[in-house]
Amino acid sequence: MHRIRNFKLLVGSCRALCAIAMKNALPSKCSKAGEVYGMMEEFLELSRRVSVQTIRGFVQAVHKRIPPIFLEKEFVDLAECTAGNDNVQRNFRSWLRRQQWMKALPPPTTIQVNQVNSKLSEPNFLGLHSIFLIPDWSELNFIIPLECHGDDAEMHKRRSFAICTVASALLGPGIATWDHKLLLSCFDNSAAGESTATEIDCWICWGLVCAAAGVYLDHDWYGRPFSPDYMPDLYAKAGKQIAGPFRFVFAGHKGDQKYLHACYKFENYWTSEEMCRSCAASKNGSSPMGYVHFGLGAQHRSTIYSTADFIRKCGSTPWLAIPGFAVERIWDDWLHIVDLAISPDACASALLELTKSANSPWPARNQELRLELAYQEFAQACKREKVRNRAPPFSLKTLKSTTPGVFATLSQKHLSGAESVVMVKWLRSVTVLFSRANPDRYWLNLAAIFVNLAGMREEMSGYDCALPAEVIRKIETHYYLFRASYNYCAYDACGRSKMLFKLRPKIHRLEHLVYDQTAVTCPLRTSTYGDEDMVGRIKMSAALCHPQGLGLQVLYRYAAYVGARWHRKSLSNEW
Repeated sequence: MHRIRNFKLLVGSCRALCAIAMKNALPSKCSKAGEVYGMMEEFLELSRRVSVQTIRGFVQAVHKRIPPIFLEKEFVDLAECTAGNDNVQRNFRSWLRRQQWMKALPPPTTIQVNQVNSKLSEPNFLGLHSIFLIPDWSELNFIIPLECHGDDAEMHKRRSFAICTVASALLGPGIATWDHKLLLSCFDNSAAGESTATEIDCWICWGLVCAAAGVYLDHDWYGRPFSPDYMPDLYAKAGKQIAGPFRFVFAGHKGDQKYLHACYKFENYWTSEEMCRSCAASKNGSSPMGYVHFGLGAQHRSTIYSTADFIRKCGSTPWLAIPGFAVERIWDDWLHIVDLAISPDACASALLELTKSANSPWPARNQELRLELAYQEFAQACKREKVRNRAPPFSLKTLKSTTPGVFATLSQKHLSGAESVVMVKWLRSVTVLFSRANPDRYWLNLAAIFVNLAGMREEMSGYDCALPAEVIRKIETHYYLFRASYNYCAYDACGRSKMLFKLRPKIHRLEHLVYDQTAVTCPLRTSTYGDEDMVGRIKMSAALCHPQGLGLQVLYRYAAYVGARWHRKSLSNEW
């Protein structure tokens, strides 16, 4: 492909030089502009038909047969560079090495043009691929991608439930949670054994394999065949179709970092030296591989793990054995990374900074009163956006400012994802107005944090699955400016010995989400807003069940409610 690109670049350069020659042609050389245009078309046709073996021969042939009117200085200089004049060629190459655009071009090479033309006529020019082996293309109309979500739903009194759901990746927002999220499993973590989660994952993966095959398998995950004595119900279903011609393929796996680590048993985790599952980023801030470094030029960007590297760094897990598994199947979640982690840290730190002195957007006698005024303004912003305000009133205690050795933040137990979005937009307007009145470098960077944090989300809004290339570039720009401003404020706080603007490892996950995931799909599309709503509802149902046989009771309650809901809709013709 590099060779084809070189050939196209050369032909394009010749066409551009022809245009320059036509533009600079004097009336004395040609009486009519139409004749100049006709000569240029003749030259372009010549460049398409000329039969040569190499790019060098192509340039030499063009140089010999080019019409005289095009032998202006610009074209002559380029042609002489390949005509054997060593001095001109050396000077031209020296000039090329100083050009920035040369770094983006592939190295010069020789290409056999005739061989390329013959290859283009072959049906498998791009190489053999399984997609071309599908006997009936209409089968693709019956393929439904599935996304799995899991979460350790925490309750009061140190109780939590492991909940796993599945949904179609084709269904977007605007659909009721009960109508497109299906419950797979639910169990109490405190009552589970060491192998409970792994055993349940094995059967979930077994179900995903059956869904992809379109029929029930005749053996379990470990290869043991079903029989009248072992799993008689599945033995009776073996080989039967599940949903007619429809197939369901595993497309994505999402959840918080704790759940994903429990599923895949990553070697790289927050507690290890290499703390990222996608690259070799280190938690050592003084190292060149530290996760605090950001941007496409960061050193850890050159260590992105392939699927094979990722599998080597995982423990024994059935998820890796699903046919078609790739590291791209694990999706980063915008809700857990940004709305419930980075945004609360930035908002709490900004509120403490904006209210620390009398020169504040909310004038009052002391910081506590200023925070109360700020909370009243935030509550009004939530009311305008029609978002229920659950966050407690702002104070030094709720912002963790009075806790020794703890960074300022807002607890996600009280701040929902929707409130976090409203707070970022609200603080964007507050910090922008304050920085205009106080154009200090610190306040400008503080405003840039929220301008770019909100800008990333606004650029993604309105798109379903795929993002245009120009939108991806804007998101990357917003991210780079956000990280630069956030790091500046964090380093400034460290210099003042203030526990503000925590550089938590999730800020590094945001880098992978922006640079790696946006090229595949829209992060808002794959976020877990609807999944978390489903988890919350199942959690409330689990809390009402007896601990004995809790998982089965939750499944019964879920099936009864959803079945009655669907039956009611079918009777009222709401489908």
